[in-house]
Amino acid sequence: MVLEATWGRNGSDKVAYIYDYFHDDQPELAVGMTYSQYTTKTKIDIRYNMTANASLAKDQNESHIMFRPSVERKLSNTWPLDYYPTSFGKNAEFPIGIYIDIPDNRNVYRKWLICDRTYSESYVYYLILPCNYRYTWVKDDKLYQMWGVARIQNSYNSGNWRANITTIVENQDLGWLPNNKYVQTIFYDTRFAISDDMPEPIVWKCSKVSTVHPFGLYKLTFYQDRFNADTDELVDGLWYCDYNRQNITKEPKTEVTRIVRITPSSGKYDIRSGPYDKVLTATIIEDGVDLTDKAHTYGWQCYIGDENITGELTPSYDDNKVTLHMESYDYIGETLRVEVLVDGKDSASIELEVIA
Repeated sequence: MVLEATWGRNGSDKVAYIYDYFHDDQPELAVGMTYSQYTTKTKIDIRYNMTANASLAKDQNESHIMFRPSVERKLSNTWPLDYYPTSFGKNAEFPIGIYIDIPDNRNVYRKWLICDRTYSESYVYYLILPCNYRYTWVKDDKLYQMWGVARIQNSYNSGNWRANITTIVENQDLGWLPNNKYVQTIFYDTRFAISDDMPEPIVWKCSKVSTVHPFGLYKLTFYQDRFNADTDELVDGLWYCDYNRQNITKEPKTEVTRIVRITPSSGKYDIRSGPYDKVLTATIIEDGVDLTDKAHTYGWQCYIGDENITGELTPSYDDNKVTLHMESYDYIGETLRVEVLVDGKDSASIELEVIA
């Protein structure tokens, strides 16, 4: 395929990082992220396209990305992010709701949200918007915060009944967030401070929730409310509404404590048929620390479809590494899925294209 063979020659071809809310190892940042070998984000090749120039007369335009063809062919709800179904549920389709960090023309990484997809005759494009606001809220005396996309909406609603019927402009805003169990604590009448840094921030109240168009996003509509000096409070530089100082607890710790990754030798996601070796390495990361050199048990399994062919690959093991030999030529063109189970509880998988 020409696009695959010439990948990297276009200035729009970039190395990006994808992840969900729970795998964000720099949650305080939306600009200027950096990446070590222990990052919990997943590196991926994309092509970035701006659909239109920005205009002050309308809302933020979406941009388009496409994944490298060799990546797009393998995308599923369990690859390359095997945790996607757990985070987003059965109705969402990868990669809707996923964060993606993309470098700009100065190579500064910025956080975006994948919001939808569109199909052309030849390629699949994904619609993305920049994460431009860190939403904060309180639910059951717990503090939550999450990056999302602030959108604009103006509507005209009927005013209050008094002596006469009046019509007023009700200022409304929209907020788009990835749909997960934390954001699902937001419902009608949840109050937010969505504002620039000021002594009394502008406060909003949630009036509408949408979770279907598309699945994977949590779309909120807000209308303006009044600031309450008794309950709205600045905490660690962020405003929280309905803050109860006596009972409050911090945002729940993310559930991700240990990440397992499989990386292929030479960085290529393929395995050659014949008398060739393919070495796969399992890496264990916990809270940004590499724990691979500790004592662990590793269980490796290999599948073509649902068929377990581990024995056919005559695997040899060396601690956290496995060497595979695809002697048979019968599987050329198929996808080999390799899984590892670490200490009987933490798993990871990788897919390799079988080539001649």
